Amino acid sequence: MTIVVGFTTGSTADLVSRIIANALAQRTGGTFVVENKTGANGMLAAAAVARAKPDGSTLLMERLKNKVRVDFDTARRLFTLVCV
Repeated sequence: MTIVVGFTTGSTADLVSRIIANALAQRTGGTFVVENKTGANGMLAAAAVARAKPDGSTLLMERLKNKVRVDFDTARRLFTLVCV
């Protein structure tokens, strides 16, 4: 599983993602990788997740105040799993 973060390594979003990834890995026995895709205030990360294979193995860490607007229908391609 991959958690894509649209902010730099060491940012609050990155640190929270790593804590969540560690907890999920311990709970499920799976491997969770945090991948930082910085730029455009999170839009590059959202676009990468929207283009990922729709098998549920790619998650997006997004801050609520940064609702992204990109060239795809976010309501159709992305949905909120959990608010942190």
